[in-house]
Amino acid sequence: MFYNNTSIRPVDRLILLLADPLINALCLYLPLLVLIYPLFFFGFITHYAFIKCNFFLIAATYLNKDIAGGRSLAKRFMGYAVVKQSNGKSPSMATCFLRNITFPIYIIELIYSLFSPSQKIIDHYTKTQITQTVKDSKPITSFYNDMKNISYTNETREVIGLTVLLFLLVLFFNS
Repeated sequence: MFYNNTSIRPVDRLILLLADPLINALCLYLPLLVLIYPLFFFGFITHYAFIKCNFFLIAATYLNKDIAGGRSLAKRFMGYAVVKQSNGKSPSMATCFLRNITFPIYIIELIYSLFSPSQKIIDHYTKTQITQTVKDSKPITSFYNDMKNISYTNETREVIGLTVLLFLLVLFFNS
């Protein structure tokens, strides 16, 4: 996929930062919620376990939203992608996972985007940035196809392992 070197406007970056979690929730989290809600409704899991499962689903879908070619659903709708600074190509799945780990400081990221729209705080470490690309005419279909074409490699196992580790931390975290 060809990416140009056009920077993202601050207003587009702000919209993207707000739209990403919303579109992610509607297209990824809610279908998963439909799968776990019957377990809670019929008493197979407790209210506390249901809350933990929901937190995990929200975090897991958000952390992995860019693994399909560096483009989340919102990025596909708006015509942007995460790319490596060195060559403009899609970063690895592990890099995409790592760059989304800053979700606990989401408010700071929103403010930071006004001053550095093409990079999140962690993008300086991961050597990635947001750049303009072609808008998808069918973003959900292209996201699904990209997810379908992910091969099961060591990198895929690393990302699955990180996600499972997150689940275990959430499961055993007592607050």
